[in-house]
Amino acid sequence: MEECWLMNRSYQHQALRQLHHLHHQLAHLLLRQPHHQLPLQPHHQPAHQPAHQPLRQLHHQQHQQQQQQLQIVIWSLTGALNVGRYLHTSTLLTNTKVLVGGGFNGTIVISSAELYDVSTSKWTLTGNLNQARYAHQASILTNGMVLISGGNVGSSTCLNSAELYNSSTGNWTLTNQTMTSYRCMHTSTLLLNGNVLLVGGSSGISILNTAELYQLSTGTWASTNVLNSARANHAASLLTSGNVLVSGGYSSTGLLGILFTSNVVLNSAELYNSSSGSWTVTGSLNIARQYHTASVLLNGMVLVSGGQDTNSNPLNSAELYDPTIGKWTLTGNMSTARMYHTATVLLSGNVLISGGYGSNGTIKTAEVYIVSSRTWTFTSNLTNRRYQHAASRLIDGRVLVNGGINSATVLNTELYYGT
Repeated sequence: MEECWLMNRSYQHQALRQLHHLHHQLAHLLLRQPHHQLPLQPHHQPAHQPAHQPLRQLHHQQHQQQQQQLQIVIWSLTGALNVGRYLHTSTLLTNTKVLVGGGFNGTIVISSAELYDVSTSKWTLTGNLNQARYAHQASILTNGMVLISGGNVGSSTCLNSAELYNSSTGNWTLTNQTMTSYRCMHTSTLLLNGNVLLVGGSSGISILNTAELYQLSTGTWASTNVLNSARANHAASLLTSGNVLVSGGYSSTGLLGILFTSNVVLNSAELYNSSSGSWTVTGSLNIARQYHTASVLLNGMVLVSGGQDTNSNPLNSAELYDPTIGKWTLTGNMSTARMYHTATVLLSGNVLISGGYGSNGTIKTAEVYIVSSRTWTFTSNLTNRRYQHAASRLIDGRVLVNGGINSATVLNTELYYGT
């Protein structure tokens, strides 16, 4: 998903005040701990040791305990969605609100959309989509509008329509023309020139090797060059160079649901040159995967995590793509194999992985990828197990996780505080 990270100073100040208040509370609690828990001065202390040394040691230990407690991260419930949904989109707007649109509730394809207000922690309904849809994509444009493209309406029927959300009016309007292809399970990437690139996906009949551009200046769609490999359920990442990296996914030959001659999970990756519109094959993933996530790190590398392998098993492996050499290297494994999860780059540059689906069903755990050490560490569990949910990083650095499914559609929303 494309999100505009416009930092609002009032929220920064609010976050700092909250952190200072928490620090003060922790210090107060530590100073009130029973005397038997405080470090005792050794009986063999040398006579020349300064009398204030034990107090200095105490303050140092208290500071370490405070720092450890401040690093404890928590999930907390926030306002509940008005309509439970999964396979929807979640987009941070330029006005700091979060827009969710469409989705599925297990029975009905959803046309409603909602806004999360950071200042009140509440969701309110906004204008309905013109077309109910799920498994679509959303990108925020440079003019502040949100473009939703394609999606599914059920029974493998994919859409060629796209809509624009105007946050000033709360209304959706169809784009000037339909997309060049029917597509769902595709990717949508905002390019540096303001246009939006749609890649691959399914037409409902076959897996696509086509790509197209939404041209911001005209509001129209135009085909661009075809991929080297047709793919759906892949990931797309905008590199610092302005090119787009597409990784993994699955492909098939024949007509979907009619003549499956092959159905293959891909390890291939390719690069879209946004200047020439051409595709070139780049280094292959070490492990073929679909339903994975891809995150662009602050150092320009791309972290791919989890997904499903060729035997339909969830993966715990992760890989790093180095655009300077065009190669993938395996990095530390996650503790839990998962697919249908979310990945969010935190303000620290580390990456938060939440929920998903694994060998034992829906997952409640969350993990953080530490970029400096290339390792994973567990963080606090989600309040609710969920997969096929969505996540958006707020302007103050918190992560808003919303929707998804467990045994029933998840209505609630939760916030992650941590680094």
